[in-house]
Amino acid sequence: MEKIKTKPGLTDVVFYFFKMGLGIQHAEAFFYYQEQKKWDVRGRTVRNWKSLAFNWVCSFRKAKPLRNISILCD
Repeated sequence: MEKIKTKPGLTDVVFYFFKMGLGIQHAEAFFYYQEQKKWDVRGRTVRNWKSLAFNWVCSFRKAKPLRNISILCD
């Protein structure tokens, strides 16, 4: 199993979420959730954390805190 190339720090994740127009609370929720799971999805180590973060945001797009955020999720 290939390991994550560069495990992001909280600062990296916060910066990426800010670029998507989201606040620190969303970045922290994502980061600490992934830390708890040891950056593992369905038994495989995450290789692209930015893709995982983008999909995380898109999956919660309809949630009340993210409802008014304009993010193109196809």
